Amino acid sequence: MAGRILEEKRGDKLVVQEKKGAGNVVTESDIKAEKEIIRILLSQFPDHGVLAEEIKSEGAPKNDYVWIIDPLDGSKNYSKGLPIYSISVALFHMGKPITGVIFAPNLRQLFVANNQGVFLNGKPLTVTKTDQLGKALLASGYPYAVKQDSLHCIEVENSVIQTEAQVDNLGSSVLHLAYVSAGIFDGKFHAGLRAWDVAAASLMIEQAGGRLTNWKGEPLNLLTLDVIDVLASNGKLHVPLLAKIKQAQQVR
Repeated sequence: MAGRILEEKRGDKLVVQEKKGAGNVVTESDIKAEKEIIRILLSQFPDHGVLAEEIKSEGAPKNDYVWIIDPLDGSKNYSKGLPIYSISVALFHMGKPITGVIFAPNLRQLFVANNQGVFLNGKPLTVTKTDQLGKALLASGYPYAVKQDSLHCIEVENSVIQTEAQVDNLGSSVLHLAYVSAGIFDGKFHAGLRAWDVAAASLMIEQAGGRLTNWKGEPLNLLTLDVIDVLASNGKLHVPLLAKIKQAQQVR
């Protein structure tokens, strides 16, 4: 249903609002899709909590079960008619992900993760075996407050590029992370994400054999409204990527 809502409006004249941070936008479709997802989930699970991008929340829910929702990741792409965007829904139980779903409506790609594995349109997935940064295909992204840039994101990307790795940005962090689990990208680095950008993909990357941490190599807390600095990889590239991040942050 949410995918249909988005596809009906893509490319039309949308009501687009600027959110906090240059280039950060929300459309009428984001809000409509989120309301529909929440309505469906809470009609079936009224005692569950919800952490979602567009609703105003003063903190992470304390419920045993919490749904973490991004109704439209890649809003800028979507608002311009570029068909690279996605919906992300995850279910957490006692702080741990137990189900993750990412759907790219226009690409007809449905990622599903549970304790049995991670699947793309029913096909099981695994991360790549790439073990050299110079041979890697990576994804990156920047926080909306990049001008403040306390983490030196430009320097980090430049440091990674100097290894001869190819670094792409499709404009959808959710899809970047899903593609790490699918063995398309070898890794992904992005500062300033939020829980709803990462929650569903976190289980996918784990089930596909990859690794997911912050930029210090620490486990992520995804039941939070705080910004999250994310590094995802196939596991083999994680330590060298962490080293490049640390090196770049010390140079400036």
